[in-house]
Amino acid sequence: MTVLWTNRHNMNDGLNHIAKSLICAGIFDSVDCHTLFIPAVQKHLLQDLSQAQEEDLTTDYKLDRDALFQKLQSKLRPKEKNSRTISGAELASLLRLLVAAANEGSLSTIPGRWRVFIDGLKESARGDCLVFYDAEMSIIYSKYEEGPINATKLQLWHASAANRTVALLEQLLFGLDDVINVSLVGLQKDMTDRFVKAQDVNQKKIQIKCTEVQRRMEVEAESWLDQIVLPVLTSELEQRYREIRSDIVEKFRSGLSELHDSDYFLTSLDQLQNSLGNIHDTFLLKNRQALEKLLEKARDSAIGYFRDNSRNVDRIPRLEAELQRVLNGAELEAFAVYEREGSQANEESLFPAYYSMVKTGISQLKQMLVEENLQLVHSACEGTASELVRKFRGNTGPSRIALPLNETDLNKKLEVELDLMLSEYSQINGPFSSTDEYKDVIKTLKSRLLLVCEERHKDNVEAYTKEVLLCHPL
Repeated sequence: MTVLWTNRHNMNDGLNHIAKSLICAGIFDSVDCHTLFIPAVQKHLLQDLSQAQEEDLTTDYKLDRDALFQKLQSKLRPKEKNSRTISGAELASLLRLLVAAANEGSLSTIPGRWRVFIDGLKESARGDCLVFYDAEMSIIYSKYEEGPINATKLQLWHASAANRTVALLEQLLFGLDDVINVSLVGLQKDMTDRFVKAQDVNQKKIQIKCTEVQRRMEVEAESWLDQIVLPVLTSELEQRYREIRSDIVEKFRSGLSELHDSDYFLTSLDQLQNSLGNIHDTFLLKNRQALEKLLEKARDSAIGYFRDNSRNVDRIPRLEAELQRVLNGAELEAFAVYEREGSQANEESLFPAYYSMVKTGISQLKQMLVEENLQLVHSACEGTASELVRKFRGNTGPSRIALPLNETDLNKKLEVELDLMLSEYSQINGPFSSTDEYKDVIKTLKSRLLLVCEERHKDNVEAYTKEVLLCHPL
């Protein structure tokens, strides 16, 4: 081995003696020191030879230096340790250690220094490689703005970064094969640990991102459906929902295009579709309720129209034909009102159901109006009958028929007046002669008139009795 240092003292013999007793003698067969003349004459250059140019060096120094290079070239041969050739990097490291130790005046610490140096170099290289790996990984993190990353892309990036990091380690420890192998194991473990943590964090980011986009899409879908003015036909709502659902799912997929191979993506997509289904059911229910309100209003309007336009305001009984004309006309218009006001729901299954309700409601009102009209007929007939009974009493009273009168003549007069009353009843209420009310009242009228006739017969008997008493007093 050749040790180089600037001329301090002539210590060749002493150094040779020390070198032979060193532990590193197992590495180097001999130590050959070569003295160099003082390199410069200026103080500041001697303090820092790195500042010296070629022309600043002394002639003797340059001659000694050139002679040393020639000597090295002539004697240089590959060095070995434990039957293995020492690499250039190892040799350079040893040279630095030897020069540093020689400059400090002691070579006894060279073996310890070598181990410390190698350990330091190993740790330094490992630390630098981890910094490099982190820097490489930060590139993809920055690219995705610290957000979630496709797991496959992250895995490939890690693999690439790890390969480049291993290459860097081999460069930093070039020639130190044993050190490289040991350092590589620790470095790969460190990178694996870092990547496992990065994967865990990335999975959490993916989950958060998928959930965030899912919630945003749900709100957006509900917002779009809220813009639909209800009620609408169910078919139109279904069509609009299908369009919205398709757009929302596509936006969800597009917003998470990098994460399609993630389980969280598939889970969130399934949850989104379920949520959209629930939103669909909610709006379908809202629309059905709105349709029901619409048809209820149309039903009530139709029945109300029929009621208002069929009502007997003047309370005069109507003939059957007239009543049916009014009722049928009002019924047709009422159904037209229902169809017009419920047109928004004319394709719904509810429409016929509420149409039947209108029909039932109108039928009930028609029945009530028919019964009401019969009551009016009965009241009118009763009124006529009462008036005729009063008139019959007057026409058969003492002012019109002088009593006593023989029974035959009295009966004839009473029969004539009775027939006149019945005829007048028929003339006044004849249009209603087909009704039971007319028939019932005329029967009652006959009974009442006959009672009056009985009263007149009694009056006639009393008149005869008075006349007899006047002629034959007791």
